[in-house]
Amino acid sequence: MERQGLLDDRLSVAHGIWLTRQERSVLARHGVTLVHNPASNLMLGSGILPLADSRAAGLAVAIGTDSANTGGRHDLFEAMRLAMMLPRVSGLEYEAWPRGRDVLDMATRNGATVLGLRETLGRIAPGQLADLVLVRREAASTLALAASESALVQHGGPETVDAVMADGRWLMRDGRIVAFDEAAAIAAARDAIAGLRERTAAMLGAVAAAVRVCRTGSGGLGRRHRRLPRPESVGADWLLVRTRAHGHSPRPMDRPYRAHWLGRAPRGVVA
Repeated sequence: MERQGLLDDRLSVAHGIWLTRQERSVLARHGVTLVHNPASNLMLGSGILPLADSRAAGLAVAIGTDSANTGGRHDLFEAMRLAMMLPRVSGLEYEAWPRGRDVLDMATRNGATVLGLRETLGRIAPGQLADLVLVRREAASTLALAASESALVQHGGPETVDAVMADGRWLMRDGRIVAFDEAAAIAAARDAIAGLRERTAAMLGAVAAAVRVCRTGSGGLGRRHRRLPRPESVGADWLLVRTRAHGHSPRPMDRPYRAHWLGRAPRGVVA
């Protein structure tokens, strides 16, 4: 990517767990932003980002939640809290732990950089876009807290959010969404989920077989893979079944994936 001129400050790289020291240096030299997705990485068992090493290399680190099927409920408060606490189990001295201010900057200023809005977003200041999240101090989880960034990161949550403004427009007031009809949106989502389940029901057997292959980890194309359903038997679009190159799925993913079987799957199915 460096040789092709694809590395610059417009690029963000998600996860970055297994980057080498040299790779981190290359990304930092070109102003690339690394997006830390701690909840997703824990849910997938794919490892923990060496946050201190990434920041020491000069990388700007933002915070993300990944997709709903791998990162949960898109709770940025949860992602911030994990980003602040996970480095503490790596043997770092207390003085090297990320502080609340550091993590809040990752979620705001560095997030603005990922969006290409570094000059106009991420700070509460004259001339900045009016993107605000107001958190209640009277909530049970925040009532006794000091007014500090660390307290906000450690104890804040969706249940404490009172109001949200985006570019000067209120999206939520008094804990209630005002930008759209929430009940109608939930009803539409419920219908979409039902339709998705109906379309993918025929694929469940193939996915279960793929999971069995991943758990046994044969390490290469073999008889197990030839017993999987063939493409013409399971519908449209592509499904790539991947297992680790070595080892078994229950262990943390410490090696690259190896593609074992390529078949067809209903739209929206991923394994």
